[in-house]
Amino acid sequence: MITDTRGLDVWKIILDPYQAGGPYVITATSIAGNERKTVTLSDVYFGDVWLCGGQSNMQFTVDMSYTGEEETTMASNYPHIRLFTVQRYFTNETVSELEP
Repeated sequence: MITDTRGLDVWKIILDPYQAGGPYVITATSIAGNERKTVTLSDVYFGDVWLCGGQSNMQFTVDMSYTGEEETTMASNYPHIRLFTVQRYFTNETVSELEP
């Protein structure tokens, strides 16, 4: 466990390499004093992760493109692609939590 800039404890773990794919179930346990905490993540996939960030051009979504309807229909052919969009949030401070 590490401590963030606000003094809060944050989980951090380094995993051995996994074969790309999944789904995997990952369980982590922490013991502090007499307190035992377990976190289980399910439906986890390993592989390439792309993080995209930018300015106003990042607001352009697939469905806004010329072939957007066709591309959106084809999305069901790629069930392992996950999309996570973070709310716009402006701060001069480091944040540890994101609002989806």
